[in-house]
Amino acid sequence: DFGPFLSATGPLHAPHQAFTAHSWALARLRNALVAFAEACVRISTVMEHILSKAIGRFKKEAPRYLHALKSVCDEMEAKLEAAIKEAEETEEKTQVQQNAAPYFPLLKIACTSGHARTVEIGLDTIQKLAAYGYLPGNELVDTGGKAASTVSSAKESKPGGAGEAKDQGEANGESAAATAPTAAAAASSTKALDEEGTEEAKEPEAPLASKRLVDEIVEVVCSCNSMTDDGVQLQVIKALLTLVTSNVCLVREASLLSSIRACYHVYLVNGTQRTIRTTAHATLTQIVSMVFQRMESRALELAAERQLSLEDHTDENGIDHNASTGSLEIDADDVNSGFASAEHRDGFLVFRALCKLSSRGLTIDNVDYNGNSGSGNDFFGTDVVSLASKELALELLLTTLKNAGPAFKTDSRFIFAVKHYLCASLLRNCTSSVTSVVGASLKLFLAVLHNFKAKCKAEIELFVTNIFVRILDSENSAFEHKLLVLEVFSHICSDSRRILEMFIDYDCHLNERDLFKEVTLALAKVCKAANPNSSMISSDSEQHRELRVLSLGGLNAILESLKEAAASVGGEAEAVPDNEDDVDNVDIPRSASQAGLDAPELANGGTPGRTNGSDAAEENANGNGGGTIMEVFKKKQKTNEVLQAAATKFNLKPAAGITFLQQQGVVGKDPQDVAAFLLSQASPSSKLSKTAIGDYLGREPEYHGGFNVRVLHAYVEMMDFAEDLVDEAIRKYLSGFRLPGEAQKIDRMMEKFSERYCLQNPEVFPSADTAFILSFSIIMLNT
Repeated sequence: DFGPFLSATGPLHAPHQAFTAHSWALARLRNALVAFAEACVRISTVMEHILSKAIGRFKKEAPRYLHALKSVCDEMEAKLEAAIKEAEETEEKTQVQQNAAPYFPLLKIACTSGHARTVEIGLDTIQKLAAYGYLPGNELVDTGGKAASTVSSAKESKPGGAGEAKDQGEANGESAAATAPTAAAAASSTKALDEEGTEEAKEPEAPLASKRLVDEIVEVVCSCNSMTDDGVQLQVIKALLTLVTSNVCLVREASLLSSIRACYHVYLVNGTQRTIRTTAHATLTQIVSMVFQRMESRALELAAERQLSLEDHTDENGIDHNASTGSLEIDADDVNSGFASAEHRDGFLVFRALCKLSSRGLTIDNVDYNGNSGSGNDFFGTDVVSLASKELALELLLTTLKNAGPAFKTDSRFIFAVKHYLCASLLRNCTSSVTSVVGASLKLFLAVLHNFKAKCKAEIELFVTNIFVRILDSENSAFEHKLLVLEVFSHICSDSRRILEMFIDYDCHLNERDLFKEVTLALAKVCKAANPNSSMISSDSEQHRELRVLSLGGLNAILESLKEAAASVGGEAEAVPDNEDDVDNVDIPRSASQAGLDAPELANGGTPGRTNGSDAAEENANGNGGGTIMEVFKKKQKTNEVLQAAATKFNLKPAAGITFLQQQGVVGKDPQDVAAFLLSQASPSSKLSKTAIGDYLGREPEYHGGFNVRVLHAYVEMMDFAEDLVDEAIRKYLSGFRLPGEAQKIDRMMEKFSERYCLQNPEVFPSADTAFILSFSIIMLNT
């Protein structure tokens, strides 16, 4: 109703009145409102215009052999005219003409015709209808009805049009033959998206005889990406972008993955067409960003609904009647899907598919460990497509993590995906021989370190100690790879908050490795490398100098970060001790340490409070009698020295090593304490010999009054084999030690294992003897 607006602007001024600038503005506003009101009345004419123009172009530009398409054009044109006439008679034009679904069979026939120009017109029409919201996607369409038979008949050609069809096929065949290997490689590179879509298609939402209209539209559009015509591929990208970003027809799950796969395919097969390649890249970035933006918006809506529900269930006295349940009730759809919303499920599927695409291995046979490719003929075949697919997936993952919101960072499913899918991909790509892949992977590692440092502590430790430090230590590592690792270390060391968090989370934690110490020693080792001699090639000498300068910069950044942190903490301290003895008595104030850690986060717009990195400090302080961080650190240093000496004694004589640990107070006198210690040394980084551990656990009952046998029993009882297959349980059991060579020792150790396994899995074997015979036989077959 534009009446109030029109009356507010007033009538036009009389001729004798002077038109001021304000009067002109009011007049133009009034005319614009009148025009807009008339346009709203005639809004359905836009759809009529789009369809009428498309039908006319089909009749004019479609070849003669597509006679079925032209006949369907006549039917749809008559149907459109009848709908317009009916709307005018009933004066309900705006309600009748808002749905273009009845005309989609015509567009489907055009898109599957195989004629490039006809397909381009059909895709353009779909894109425009979707942009104006005339294709509601939730309607169900019949997949086996008239449309399917009409499509197949449209591909048939009469004798009169056979020549033209042959010419068109030859024209398309020349381009297709030239790009056949690239297309095949692109299809192989996007197989992960096919697997995701196939997995989601196992649980269709609609009956088998029908599907959602938007799913049918996406399937038709994606089927056109195999055509090599540039105009068709551009229209495919435009149509998919409009469909995915539309708020009228929501593209979900398998259809969403198919859309991303189609854009991925267009990007990979157009290595020489920069315009199409750039457009496909931008489209993929926008689609992936839109998926996670919708997820974050939906998470905010769910949080608001949850808050309102809590307020509704709280009485006047402030008692929450749902407090006994611990959380709000989840509806049936959420229980079945396992996700907070459909947007969360879409985001998870897209993220997992990108991780799988990025983890696919490269088959570049002529690339050595220095990153130099040999003959370029093999490289610029299918491998270049696989490399482009991997680089694009890594770039999309980096964009996703940089723009990650609270829902992505806190949802347990996405944390699981980061730890099990993304970190597995980075583990493979950080050791790649291609420098660009290593560089993108290191950027992703920094994003994981920034967003998930509290959730991925073990993964971060694995990357730093087993990959980055080894790259710097190895003489076979490429110069570019060492340079990238040093840049990562310099970036980490330049942030005082991150340095302190690393020291507190790892070096001040009794059960973690000294990560800060290892990074510092790795940088120092590069700095102390021998100077290049005069016989070294000048380029190698310059590279060596650049590495040393960068490592020195990293060490200098550590000192600057520590100086900055000390200044922030020392502002609340009354005095700084002058000698080393007084350092032991310094108690770092909790508020000061928190302020030093939290200040950078607040400056970046973070929420007030303690950072995640200080959680470990609080855990250490509370878990060791309320000691300070310095006390925990010194206790860990002393424990490491004791363990180093004990490891030497234990590997020579296990009983002497255990006795030494008991004397030092590291291990208790009970068999349970010794078993717990040996079980904690099952990690690959343990300095205790697995052979020595197995020999200690397998000693005869008469040895030391049966103490070792009691340790063995306590060791097995601390392990959990519930719901494990017998071979998996044996593998878990033997992961902490190596079986001795004597059959009697093996017999005692496997007998106790069988007893524990049957106790936790009573339905697998009828008795422990049966489990013992099977497990002992497995051991004998593997020795």
